[in-house]
Amino acid sequence: MMTKIKVLHLIGHLECGGAQDNTLSTVQGLDRTQFEVHLASAPVGRWLPRGCQAADEFHMIRSLRQDRFDIDLFADPRALLETMVLIRAQQYDLVHTHSSKAGFIGRVAAHACRTKVVVHTIHGFPFHDHMSPFRRWSYIQLERFAARRTHYLISVCERIEAEALSLEIASPGRIVTIYSGIDLSKFKGSADSRQQKLALALQPDHLVVGFVGRLSRQKAPQDFVRAAQVVLTRVPNAQFIMVGDGPLQHEVRQLIAGDPRIRMLGYRDDIPELLNAVDIFVISSLWEGLGRSLTEAMAAGLPVVATNVNGVPEVVVEGQTGFLVPSHDPQTLADRIVYLLRNPSVRTRLGQNARDRVVPAFEAATMVQRISDLYRSLLGT
Repeated sequence: MMTKIKVLHLIGHLECGGAQDNTLSTVQGLDRTQFEVHLASAPVGRWLPRGCQAADEFHMIRSLRQDRFDIDLFADPRALLETMVLIRAQQYDLVHTHSSKAGFIGRVAAHACRTKVVVHTIHGFPFHDHMSPFRRWSYIQLERFAARRTHYLISVCERIEAEALSLEIASPGRIVTIYSGIDLSKFKGSADSRQQKLALALQPDHLVVGFVGRLSRQKAPQDFVRAAQVVLTRVPNAQFIMVGDGPLQHEVRQLIAGDPRIRMLGYRDDIPELLNAVDIFVISSLWEGLGRSLTEAMAAGLPVVATNVNGVPEVVVEGQTGFLVPSHDPQTLADRIVYLLRNPSVRTRLGQNARDRVVPAFEAATMVQRISDLYRSLLGT
């Protein structure tokens, strides 16, 4: 009888997000005839029940401070100790980390425990161009330190892989791009657009522009609202919906100032159905790994207007699958939205091309198989 490979996936938290969905899809999808799969995270997040169901065993790292990369002199050493205790007790063959804080602590812990193989997925770097140069430099040094304690890195897009190599966070031959997969069967699109709009109390004959994402600085939801306000001066019967919550929701609500044509729907777990009500999808992010909501919208056959950041241009090809605009530029964002609102044939063409770009390339089963093959290769099995 073949001995199963014992794997731990460690992530900062299980709130809804692209890195979390990627991790949980991998945990759930790995072949149980080959792997015993454990999952660990901070004990927070709407997807905690999903995590418990996906893994053979779920472990809480109670001192782990979610996803903040800032140093916590009290919590971080405790989280490191908790993680080391878990790894030593369970004797994992492979530890696979995700997210910035958990990725750093998990890799240091696994290295200290002499785990056979340590893998880390870069869903996005903790540093970006919208922070102070010193802070950015410090984070790069921390990533380099952790990378030296990692056997292999996975990047969710080629641009992140190229950046990791150029910054000497990764070395050639020790990093691979594996696109973050999704369950494409949920995002087939539908002819029930009118019915879905009615269900959301939207005007069924008016076009809808949608945003899905955490209301945080990274996603720049204020830029989406400002662009919407410009669009509405030129296309008054357009409608805008924002799906998601987060620390900026009060600020966003104040900026909307009660305009009924811009709706905040809060957190929703029925994204595939909601996308049926959307005619144009928008991402206004300042930085992004690849953008899971982006690939989901494209799988649903929606034309996209997105900021030209990080891995986004790998899926949004200018003029073919959507339009790219500079970050922090609501006016240009609005111009592209207006163009699509006024050109139905372009919307149809870009939407079909968008679906063709991500189907089947971003299928979750493809991602899981590639990760499984990498595990076996690194362990020599």
